[in-house]
Amino acid sequence: MFLGLCLIAMTGQAQDATTPPAEPEVSVEDEVLANLRALDLGPVKLEALAMPDDYLRRVATRVIQSSFEERFRIVVADPKPQQDGQPAVIVPPSSEGDDISHKKLWLAIAGAVVGVVCAWIGLALVRKRQMGSR
Repeated sequence: MFLGLCLIAMTGQAQDATTPPAEPEVSVEDEVLANLRALDLGPVKLEALAMPDDYLRRVATRVIQSSFEERFRIVVADPKPQQDGQPAVIVPPSSEGDDISHKKLWLAIAGAVVGVVCAWIGLALVRKRQMGSR
């Protein structure tokens, strides 16, 4: 019996010697902190600026939260109820289309304002020349 236990213990030690030691688990926050500290800021790294650990932990937390929201958080709009008893129709939210159309609208308005100002300046110069030639 004793010999059997010794044999089992020796085979267990032999298996432990052949398997590589497990790497210590690093938390996501520690990994992000290490990446932040190694970040290049021009000729120096962020670590050289000696920022407080509390501040860097807050930044790391915000990076993790934004990454989570970007990858995993899906917000679905509630369907609008219909008055006539028909099932509600889910309309997918427009993401980039509205943003691009708003940018185009503001660009068109800015272009129109610039055009009006240029025309006004041109008219003023023409009137000034006409007044100077009389």
